[in-house]
Amino acid sequence: MVRLRRLRPRHIFLIGSLTLAAATAGWAAHTVLSWGDGLSAQPDNHVAATDSRVCRGTQGNNVDFDEVMGHFGLALPDGSTAVTFNATLNDFFGEYSLDLRFRTTPRGLEEVLAATGLPAPAPDTDPAMGGWPAPDSPPGPASGPCGLTPPSGPRVAFAQLDGTESPVVLAVDRSDPGHPTVWISALDL
Repeated sequence: MVRLRRLRPRHIFLIGSLTLAAATAGWAAHTVLSWGDGLSAQPDNHVAATDSRVCRGTQGNNVDFDEVMGHFGLALPDGSTAVTFNATLNDFFGEYSLDLRFRTTPRGLEEVLAATGLPAPAPDTDPAMGGWPAPDSPPGPASGPCGLTPPSGPRVAFAQLDGTESPVVLAVDRSDPGHPTVWISALDL
């Protein structure tokens, strides 16, 4: 007959702690692996498959255009063309992000500014969004996936709405004064 050693309280505590740590590590690994890469939302899904305006060069388009626009209090002006966007909802943190580019009319640009509370774009405003060009950057074309990062140079002006949990930054290229191209980037902090 095998005689079992009597477990002392400190051994029970140690075994229980190790079991709890292993269970927690397993749960955390499952959560991160099912969440994606841990830094962004899930890869392209139903939105990328059903909305032709989604930038195909990006991932994480897991939120409908109308939902993300409503979240940030934005509306696309009537008659906007060349609409391209990337919108994500981080499932883990519940934070939205939006990168948007479109062409509109001068009246449409005024509507966007009035609806968002953004000031008039100015060439000397320094946008707070990472990757956006500074006002003193040398002239250059739009960049990034699908041209979602605005160009730089004297024809581009910026506006930003600070002091909120969801800052909004706008850039406008007035090379064609009758049809300005507008970039909007919004992000939950």
